[in-house]
Amino acid sequence: MDPVRKVITVTINGEVRQLPSVATVADLVKEMGLAGKRIALERNGDIVPRSTFAAQRAAARTKERKADQVEIWFDTFSVLPECRA
Repeated sequence: MDPVRKVITVTINGEVRQLPSVATVADLVKEMGLAGKRIALERNGDIVPRSTFAAQRAAARTKERKADQVEIWFDTFSVLPECRA
């Protein structure tokens, strides 16, 4: 990752987003309102263990890959209040 860049581009569930270059997976999960929820997160095809969210950068960009692909799966009933009705 280029340490000079202040912002990185990440595609999350198909949506392109800008994040601070120092953002961790835990920061991303918190920003999306998913902290403490039952989720699974995949970055560039690899599952990111929950125990490593705070230590892993949200993006693991390489020269070959300009933007990381992140997929987040969650239990709809634990995340969306309108589904509990």
